[in-house]
Formats: sequence, structure tokens, C-alpha cells
Amino acid sequence: VDYILQWYCQDEVNIKYFTAATLPYYNMVYIPSVSNYEYTEIATLDETYDSSISALAFYIDTYEITENVYNEPNSNTPLEANSLPKGSLSYDGANTFAQNRHPANNSNILCDELSQIEFRIPQDYEWQIASRCQYNWDNKTCDEYFDYPINVVGDNAIISCNFINYSGCCDVDIDCVQSVDQYPESITPFGLYGTSANLQEWVVNNNSSISANKLIGGYFSSTYDEVTTTSVYYSFSNSTVHASYGLRTVFDAKQFLEIWRDCVDQ
Repeated sequence: VDYILQWYCQDEVNIKYFTAATLPYYNMVYIPSVSNYEYTEIATLDETYDSSISALAFYIDTYEITENVYNEPNSNTPLEANSLPKGSLSYDGANTFAQNRHPANNSNILCDELSQIEFRIPQDYEWQIASRCQYNWDNKTCDEYFDYPINVVGDNAIISCNFINYSGCCDVDIDCVQSVDQYPESITPFGLYGTSANLQEWVVNNNSSISANKLIGGYFSSTYDEVTTTSVYYSFSNSTVHASYGLRTVFDAKQFLEIWRDCVDQ
């Protein structure tokens, strides 16, 4: 992409032209490193778990993995209108998809080394950072933690079905799953869609007190208090599937940026 930077100093006009390489993947968001993230989860087991953790920078999918992307893990195209998220994913199935995902390079820069990038399931704290953190770029911390959906005010407030997709918003005997970009009002500070309800998403469980796989965010049949970005559900099987089990993937930023820099500089 060609940029023009123009600035003024004592009535003198300064102009600089430069070129920057775009990201070779569609629909991925850069999440910077975070210090002392205050992770919180509220489980369906009526337990609350809190911890403080630091995380390195990573990229994460803007949207839940769609059916089209799941069926063609090497494709790399802009989001199509009314794209539905891929559901009925077991933990093993989600892992396999992530490991086999190698999107095509959508830029005109040759970079065979991109094949070294390893997509994976997010750590639970990575998913929450991307979903809840109002980032402070000066000290690399979260100034504020948003617990989506954030339009709820008061103990008796009812979440609007125009805001997220949860229990009572559809007929579960027909089909409750909505498109991945259906609810732009609930977009997170980093720009993620659909982190509350619709589908719950697989993450790596870092809660050492419970030996199980973890899903986070609630889904289309969850109650109003089960569709926040701190709501988790535990699955004790690697192969169990449910229509509400979805996924978004991540990859480490440091390795990618080093590879991409070298390719751009060639």
C-alpha cells in the first residue's frame, strides 16, 4: 500500500512517500503483548476462577471460523455476506483444523516461509484479552475490562436480541445460528465480532484445578448470565460434538512479523 505522510512545521509543508506491506491474511487482528492481565472465568460448575498472567503478541481471527473457511482451510478470501460459523466441532476436530490451516498469501509478495506459521486454538487468556481488553499502549496493560455484552445495565436488565444471539432469540427446533457479522454493536475494542453467544468457542484450558477442555462465551441457548466473555463451559471429552461448539484460531506474532519483514525486504 502506498502512503503519503504530510505535516506542517512553521508554515513549511513536509511530504514523505512510503510503501508498506499489507497483512497476507484476511480477517486477522493483531493483539499486542499484555502485562498482568486479570483473567476471570465463571463456570457452569458455579465456580469462579481468577488469575493474573502476561501474554506475548498474537494474531486472532476477527470472526468465528466460517463453514466456507473450514471446508477450505487453505483459502484466503474476504468474508462473504451471511457467512455462518462452523459448529459441531469437537476439541480434537478444532485442533486438527487449526494445525492444518495454511491460508494462501493474498499479497503480491512472494513468501514461501509463511508455510512455517502455525495456527492453533487460542489460550483461554488470549481469547479473553482479545475480547475484553481496553488496551493502554504506553504501559502494555488493560485500562479497562469489558464483559461483553456491555449494553446490560442493572440487575434486572434484559439483553436485546438485536445485540447478541442467546436463549429466547430464536426457535431452537429450527436453526438458531446467525452469521458471524450479525451483531456489529457488540464488537470488542480490538475489533472482534461474536465473542458473546451465537457459538461458544474452544480455548486451551489453563485452569489447573479442572482437567477438562474449555469453551468460552456462551451460545444461542445460553441464559442471559451465561453469554458473557467470562462465561465458560467444560467438556470432559476430546471427541464430543455439539451444534454450539465453534472456533477461532490464533498464531504467534513475533515469528510471523520476522518472516514477513524478511520477505518484504527481499
